[in-house]
Amino acid sequence: MNIFFRVDSSNIIGTGHVFRCLNIAYHYNSENIFFICKNHNYNINSKIPYKLFELESSNNLNTNINSWLGESEEDDAKKTIEIIKNYEVDWLIIDHYSINKKWENMLKKYVKKILVIDDYIDRVHDCDIVLNQQFSQEEGDRIYKKSYCGNDYLILHHKYFNMNVEKKISKRIERINIFMGGADTPNITENIIFLLKDYDIILDVIIGKSNNNYQKILELTKNIKNVNIYYDLDFIGDLFLQADLCIGSLGGTSYERCLMKTPSLCVCIAENQKTVLDKFINSGVIKYVGMYNENYEKNILYWINYFNNNIHELEVMSERCSNFIDIKNNKIKNLFF
Repeated sequence: MNIFFRVDSSNIIGTGHVFRCLNIAYHYNSENIFFICKNHNYNINSKIPYKLFELESSNNLNTNINSWLGESEEDDAKKTIEIIKNYEVDWLIIDHYSINKKWENMLKKYVKKILVIDDYIDRVHDCDIVLNQQFSQEEGDRIYKKSYCGNDYLILHHKYFNMNVEKKISKRIERINIFMGGADTPNITENIIFLLKDYDIILDVIIGKSNNNYQKILELTKNIKNVNIYYDLDFIGDLFLQADLCIGSLGGTSYERCLMKTPSLCVCIAENQKTVLDKFINSGVIKYVGMYNENYEKNILYWINYFNNNIHELEVMSERCSNFIDIKNNKIKNLFF
């Protein structure tokens, strides 16, 4: 079975799409896995251990998701066809916000089946299956012809499947994990570090490879004793587990923090993250502190002070995290069978 992935990463796109595809690929025959990726600025193509076909990039990307191919859907599709026409492709997996029905329709005759990974509900696709982990299966059945939806289809790092998580919240907040995604284009990371650096709290700061502010943050924090910087990690779950509280964006790592039973303060750094906001708020596993361009700092300080005076609330949120996801029901290993 030949499986092709069409996915990109950059300091604009972030790294989550590639990591999702790598997490799926791990469960299948590595000799028949192929990736097609643009060589955008600050990409993580070097982390892909499979056969990689790299496409040239104009690097003409901006925060508008429709720009993330760096060219038109038609031109990108033609380049992809030139690669896959030489193979018998059983599955083409697409994880890309710039690819829609037009691109997929051009590829259909060259592949047996297409699976699209999406986080929106308003994009039109021409594929066999849509995988959308942000919505319930009931919502997916209403929106798509065929779908894999909800927490049973979370695309997780393989190490989570074998972890025995024992969580203990400290008597006060002693350790906070900060991770704003693989790119953190608005550089929220630096802002939060300097917001909290004078607190008697250890700050474990994770920075992704597509974050072009890494060297700047490293230099600015070299003399701050309570700040630990972790860069370009392959697995971050153990750091989430150590924390009493996490501060992060609403990407896929929100689910990983829940798996580690660690409550979060969440900043929304992209419009697509709003689609899943209510799901986390209503489950009581996060406190939402605002959009990246709002006064989220005030809310972060409020909740840290509140939790220090009401540490039981963190314990309650941790228990809700443990009930939010049952990893034993995960079906990612059986997508194609």
